[in-house]
Amino acid sequence: MVSSGLSLGEYKDMRDDNDYDVTDAVPLLPKEEEEETNQTSGWISFVVALVTIVSLVAMTEFMNLQSNGAPYQTFWFSASSSIFVFPVYLIHQLRTRDGVTVSGILNESMKCGFASWTRFLLMVVPSTILFTTQFYMYLKGSYMAPSSTVIAIFNGSAGLIYILSVFVLKERFSWLKMIAVLVCIGGVIMVALASGGGSESFPLSWLGEVFAAVSAVILSVYLIHFNYYIRKPIMGLICLYISTNSLTMILLLWIPIPIFNFTGIEACALPVDYKQWLYVIGVAVSILSSNLAVWIGTPYTSPTFIAIANILAIPCSYGVDMLKDYLTKGIRPVISPLFIAGIVLIILGFIVLNFNIGRLFKRMMNRRTSKNYQRT
Repeated sequence: MVSSGLSLGEYKDMRDDNDYDVTDAVPLLPKEEEEETNQTSGWISFVVALVTIVSLVAMTEFMNLQSNGAPYQTFWFSASSSIFVFPVYLIHQLRTRDGVTVSGILNESMKCGFASWTRFLLMVVPSTILFTTQFYMYLKGSYMAPSSTVIAIFNGSAGLIYILSVFVLKERFSWLKMIAVLVCIGGVIMVALASGGGSESFPLSWLGEVFAAVSAVILSVYLIHFNYYIRKPIMGLICLYISTNSLTMILLLWIPIPIFNFTGIEACALPVDYKQWLYVIGVAVSILSSNLAVWIGTPYTSPTFIAIANILAIPCSYGVDMLKDYLTKGIRPVISPLFIAGIVLIILGFIVLNFNIGRLFKRMMNRRTSKNYQRT
């Protein structure tokens, strides 16, 4: 609604008709409030990207400590442990708000995005199955093929995520954003080629590559499915989703554990010493942090942004590996021009995606045109 204190000319100046359509979830604000909102959104994006990068690098390092292991059990333990998220939110609401009840907060959180509990559960259960399947297939693929190849194939999901965002989420198509995604994917391929592969030591590398490709497709579908139902950054609904996701893991997705054990796919066993417990806890914490970044960050940013944040973790992971080899083995890192060029492309694509350079350029041109008009 337009304030009565604004003239029609001032109101038109507050918006650019070429930059707005009905699908934009951006409120019409005065310039001061708009700048403050953009700064807040920028900080949220920065924190989400930072948590995503750190958690993925930590998860990769913990996974490298154990070449075989039990990936499904580890993921099941990690995902199940986030069941505490909504109870913590619930306690906070009960302590800071007067006159609220547990059932009231539950209904309030759920009805922010769903008409009934049945529709909410029908969204959470397939969402949990999709997320678990893609994560497990990615881990299996990394055991069967060189990590650089798996990473390059898996992060091709960024392009598919953006295409699905345009068709399913009705995100406005931007050639600049599409080019930014393709630049990031090209940077990933260059970094993977520069790091070497060693596919000769993986007799089933083709199967690992298939697993990575299928995992990338499932991740794309999962993120779009999640953001289709949870578009607004409502903390109560997000926390309820996270805890219900974990409850689904506990009540339903424990079934593959005995099946994998009896078929010999993955032995079911508890850690026997403190080192194995530290490994499991380290992987669990990193996976939990990564999941929280996805679940909380997607409504605040976009599925494409989360995919590009995952790509940013690649050069960071390689940098950690180089530093670790130098400190433990005395191996000096050899950085090729191809590796540097790949990192530059990844960072450049992320900057273009995160900061709307096209709209910024258009505003600069509009301001210049306005000044020239005033002079004349």
